[in-house]
Amino acid sequence: MDLPVTSFTVRDARTLTLALVAAWQSGVSREDLALLIDDLTADVVDHATAEASIVLELTLADELLRVGLADGSAVRPAADDVTHVDSWALAHRWGDEPYRGGHRIWFELRPPVPAIEDLAVSAGDTSPP
Repeated sequence: MDLPVTSFTVRDARTLTLALVAAWQSGVSREDLALLIDDLTADVVDHATAEASIVLELTLADELLRVGLADGSAVRPAADDVTHVDSWALAHRWGDEPYRGGHRIWFELRPPVPAIEDLAVSAGDTSPP
């Protein structure tokens, strides 16, 4: 999806991402996803000040959600440019790469691993602990 770079880009990226992930019925944490997409979009918008739009990409394969945002800037984003490092710890993996003459920053999320107690209950185990 192409998103225009405006004062609403962060909100629009979050809204579109959460709606699509809900439609896909992904098990990823919506709270973690919202934090990550907000931080990623804000960083890319800051980096792409001269750009008219950025590209938002979402893929879901085998419960792994990959979210990428790309701009046409020839300047590669530096790791020091990531201002919200704490939220990046929520991602399974993240990185950046060249993209069509510009750059793409991406992250991946997996659904949370259920606790052992939750697995026993969902399997029908009713024996006392």
